[in-house]
Formats: sequence, structure tokens, C-alpha cells
Amino acid sequence: ISSVWNGNLVSLLRSLFAIKLDAHNHVLRSVENEIHWRLRRLSLKNLASLAGYYTSYAQTDGQKVLLSDIIKNVELRWTEITDAKTVTTLMTKLGPLSSALMGRLEDKV
Repeated sequence: ISSVWNGNLVSLLRSLFAIKLDAHNHVLRSVENEIHWRLRRLSLKNLASLAGYYTSYAQTDGQKVLLSDIIKNVELRWTEITDAKTVTTLMTKLGPLSSALMGRLEDKV
């Protein structure tokens, strides 16, 4: 899994959720773990995409920790956001979970 490109890894996670794998499935946990390790290296586009759907699927404690780290990562990199689509995606999905991020995103608008 370490040789898979970042964008493909994010797409793979989305696909695994789309086929409704059990939250405790070994393959799903392995992909989530790899994404967790790569969070800082993901592009903001990949982070926004991940945030866009992961908020709906985070159920287990490990998934909630990953979601929390996604939010922290976006909070640290909010100045990199340049397009309106990313701002609206993040405001809709992560805004209710982080008031600090919501305030920063509102400044972008």
C-alpha cells in the first residue's frame, strides 16, 4: 500500500466505503492507517475530498481519531485554500465540527 499514490489512496478509501465494507475490515483499517501516516503529505485538494465524505463514515474510535487529525491538518493549512469549491466543502463538512476552522474559512469568503 505504501507504493500507491496519494490521490489513488484517497479514492480507494472512498471506494471501500461505497461498497459498504465493515468498519473493522482489515483492508479498510490498513488504508485508513496509511492515510493517517500520510496526512501531512496529502495535497489540500485530497484533504478536502477526504473531509467531504469521511465525516459521514467515521464510526469507530480509530476513524474518529483520523477525522480529528484531518480537521487539525486543515486548520493548520487553511491559508493554502484558494478556490470557492474547497471553501464551501470544508465549511459544510468540517465547519460544524471545528469553530476555529469555521471562523478562518469565513475570513476566506
